Amino acid sequence: MSEPVVVSLQRDYRNWWTTFPAITACFLERVQPEVAKKEIERLWNVTEDSDAERFQYYYGFIEQVADVSFRTNLQNFWKYQSDNTVKNIDLLDLARSVHPNVTLGVTLSQTNKEVQWIPVMTEEGLCFTLNSVYAEYQFLLKETEWNQQELLKCHYHSGQCFVTINSSSNVVRILHKEYFVHSPFDIATAISNPTGEVMPNEELVIDYKVVEIQAAARVKTLTPEQRRCRYPDEWYGAIKAYSFGLCQMSCRNRMALMFCGCRPYFNIKGDGDVCDAHGMACIGRNVEILINLPKNLAKCPCIPQCAELNYYSHTKKVSIRNETLDEEAAAIARYNLMPPKFRLHRDVIFSLEDLFASLGGTTALFVGASLLTVVETALFIIRLLPFGLDVGVLSVAAYFITRVRKPDPNNVLNIFGPDPWTKESELNPEKVVRCIAHRGAGLDAPENTMQAFKYCVDRDCNFIELDVRSSRDGHLVLLHDQGLERLTGTDINNVHIMNWDEIKNIDIGATHPNRQQYKEVHLCLFDEAIEFLLANNVRMIIDVKGKDQEVINGIVKAFSKHPTLYENAVVTTFNPFVLYKIRTRDPDIVGAISYRPYCFSAQDYDAESGPHNPRFGDNPLLHSVLRAADAAHSLLWRLSARWCGASAVLLHKDIVSPSEVQYWRSIGVRCAGWSVNRPLEKLYWRGVLKAPYLASTLLGEPDVDEQRRVEKRTIQEME
Repeated sequence: MSEPVVVSLQRDYRNWWTTFPAITACFLERVQPEVAKKEIERLWNVTEDSDAERFQYYYGFIEQVADVSFRTNLQNFWKYQSDNTVKNIDLLDLARSVHPNVTLGVTLSQTNKEVQWIPVMTEEGLCFTLNSVYAEYQFLLKETEWNQQELLKCHYHSGQCFVTINSSSNVVRILHKEYFVHSPFDIATAISNPTGEVMPNEELVIDYKVVEIQAAARVKTLTPEQRRCRYPDEWYGAIKAYSFGLCQMSCRNRMALMFCGCRPYFNIKGDGDVCDAHGMACIGRNVEILINLPKNLAKCPCIPQCAELNYYSHTKKVSIRNETLDEEAAAIARYNLMPPKFRLHRDVIFSLEDLFASLGGTTALFVGASLLTVVETALFIIRLLPFGLDVGVLSVAAYFITRVRKPDPNNVLNIFGPDPWTKESELNPEKVVRCIAHRGAGLDAPENTMQAFKYCVDRDCNFIELDVRSSRDGHLVLLHDQGLERLTGTDINNVHIMNWDEIKNIDIGATHPNRQQYKEVHLCLFDEAIEFLLANNVRMIIDVKGKDQEVINGIVKAFSKHPTLYENAVVTTFNPFVLYKIRTRDPDIVGAISYRPYCFSAQDYDAESGPHNPRFGDNPLLHSVLRAADAAHSLLWRLSARWCGASAVLLHKDIVSPSEVQYWRSIGVRCAGWSVNRPLEKLYWRGVLKAPYLASTLLGEPDVDEQRRVEKRTIQEME
């Protein structure tokens, strides 16, 4: 059903507790002149006496930074877009340092309760909020641990329920959704409406009504599209919580990254680099788009929360206070919450069981048979189909029923960067993934070892592929081959029948071309590797070797132990059933399918020379059958990638063409090739295919070669 949710009215209000709204207060004057003077002297070595014109210029810049707001002055950053003296200034720190340090007095109707103002950075600039849960996601004090205060609540029979704010002589603006008045489970945003300005000697009194919407537990069993609402744990973007305001803020961040390559400094949580003054000038040029978030461009999935609190102004009164000469002129705002007499309740009209029962009854009424009879009849008809056609029908049905959903697209974007064919990649070329170090650049350093990973980190390679398999005692070991013959020259042909203690001290760099440089190199445990790579901000492709349960369990546990892996790691395998098992247990893991041709007819497939060591090469008939199996596999593996919900495919370079890359791009799947080691091949992948590739050597990489030339020139200059 497309509309399975009904909203009903509840009126048993006499026993209700109602949550007071959050209030966010923002000062109109946000610059302390004396502090601003000191900052100008500290940052630019300019004083009012030494250069009055330059002083006023920088003072205007500080006011621009401190008074920032999506709705007022963002466009004015254009004045500073070509000024290198303000380019690398920490704008958030500057806004904090010059802001007035003033405490607003608060009086509550509940005299036994206390509240504290929390400094937050909003889309209206630096403000203060109280009685808010979601202030955590705008909390400014990084050095202070977030401590959630108990929310103010009023019982229906409590009598008056109010908060009075005495701002002394300070002028504040109050935002509708917290001094903007808003739900404690949301934030003030660029589209929030302020309740008005309160001037000295004025008293503002507003009565608020609240409409609370609750949701039955079974509503969550529906998809967000069906129920048209989201729960707090169904977040969108980098912030691990959901509200309509947080969703819009995440959308603006994403749009800012797309247009300008950075996020506004007042959005302190989010993906991407923080804008400097030059970036803010770009944000100012696109401010209308960022505020309005056009549907055809932004494509933001922002819908209401399933359980929410909506506050509406009922009456508003502004009066002039008559102060005596001895009393200080004060601006007072009082917010009254009127006790509600109804609330709304979301529930499911028809659950899946109800739907089947209704369909069964309807079918029996009009057809004269139950739904079960209809299903049995359908199965009987399928059995009458010609052999093969019935299997095909059931296979298609099973495919759609059992396939795994795709992970969060933001995690895929964070791992692989912008698609090289998009406009975002042109604006942010440094974020485009081009080279992935295959086995940690295994031709330059012993593959799948800490030495190889350190080699890559030292050369600013921040994307590595590694292979994982298990030992007999359940340890996850980084190793590509089943045995150690190729790496050590020994006759150990299967590490899965050996314990970790038996293999951990074997030198696996004994046969490496650079063995003189890398001596006594040992196998590496999976946990050690990911801790090192995550600590150095290196993304990774985890290639699962084998199909034993220890590896599958270990991969899933690793993601649970290290949550940052979700946005920094891809799990791949040649066996789609292994990937399916992993992703059915944790669908948030980003998956990829690896593919090589001739997997049935050839025992080995070298990355450089292709297939060799054919299976049953002395039996042409049997070998032909295996070649036919290869042809079937070349078609079926594409379906398996969709079935597993793969976000990427890793193909052997020999079968990749521009049309192949375009095919996967058209269905939203990233395409990468292995192993691309020759310089000319790398240029072809970069310039023509515009797709990432796995390389076993970093030699011939334009970025690495340029870095080496710079280092060489630096050494020569020092000499």
